[in-house]
Amino acid sequence: MPGAVVDEVIARTGAVLGGRRVYEVGRRVQRPEKGGLFDGRWSGPHFILTHTPPTDETNPSYIFLSGDVRDAVATALTAAEGRDVLVLGANVVDQCLEAGLVDEIL
Repeated sequence: MPGAVVDEVIARTGAVLGGRRVYEVGRRVQRPEKGGLFDGRWSGPHFILTHTPPTDETNPSYIFLSGDVRDAVATALTAAEGRDVLVLGANVVDQCLEAGLVDEIL
C-alpha cells in the first residue's frame, strides 16, 4: 500500500527541511514537467540548511537557512502551521536525531 502511505505523507506535510546535498541532487534530477516534490502533488516551503546558499536559485519556495538545526526545525514548524515537517538528507536527519527533534521515522 505504498500509494496510500505517500498520500498520507503528502497530506500531513506542511514544510520540508533538507540539507544542501539533497537540494543539489534535487536540482539535478528534477524534471520540470513533474512539478517538484512528489511529482508536483505537494507544494510548500522547502527549507535548506546550508552554510553556502546558492546565488542562482529563483524559486521562492526554497528558503536557505544557516545555523543551528534546532532553529531550522523551529522555523520549518512555524511555516508548517500545525502540520508535519518532512526532514530529508542523512546529515540533517542525523542532526535532528541527535538533538531529539524527531517524532516519527518513515
